[in-house]
Amino acid sequence: MPSRESEAGGKDGSLLKELAAGWHYAGKVLPPAAFSACPSTFRAMLSRHFTALVLMLPACRPQEIPAPPPPTTPVAAPASVMGAIVGVNVLWGDALVRGDSAALASAYTEDAVLMTPNGDVTGKALVVARLLSGRRPAGDSIHGTRAASDQVDVAGDRAYEAGTLTYVIVSPGGKTREVNVRYVNFWQLEAGSWKLRRSLRPLP
Repeated sequence: MPSRESEAGGKDGSLLKELAAGWHYAGKVLPPAAFSACPSTFRAMLSRHFTALVLMLPACRPQEIPAPPPPTTPVAAPASVMGAIVGVNVLWGDALVRGDSAALASAYTEDAVLMTPNGDVTGKALVVARLLSGRRPAGDSIHGTRAASDQVDVAGDRAYEAGTLTYVIVSPGGKTREVNVRYVNFWQLEAGSWKLRRSLRPLP
């Protein structure tokens, strides 16, 4: 009467032989003959390895990544931020009138962008050069500026400002006139100081 192990030489035995091909155990490759000779041992080995694999699965699960915090909602600027932005606007206008490149540059970030009808001007140095080259339109000169902010919103270390800028223009003949333009500024807080990062502030 054939034993249980010899009975495995049928359909189950052929499957065991296929699974045994190239099977690594204890650092060695066991030949298929080792399992066809003793399929019950092979089943026990498979059972142990399968149990170990099941026990390892929970540890192999990827760690859950916490959901990112909700984006910061812009809020009306507190008085301290509003005062700082007004101060930089005054500095900007005074530096533009005097042609003071160093003072004008202090109002901008290094990667500042000035938006113009002819395209963006990028970089603090180029922005300052562009502003100073256009401050005397058609022989006139800018003798003063006045910025009136009607909206300032803050979101973390960034702020958005919109308002009206008034240029006081004096012609070569001494005639004074005012030119109003709408402007938009995007501010960045750097080392405790608010600076212009992107600006749409047309010259007269």
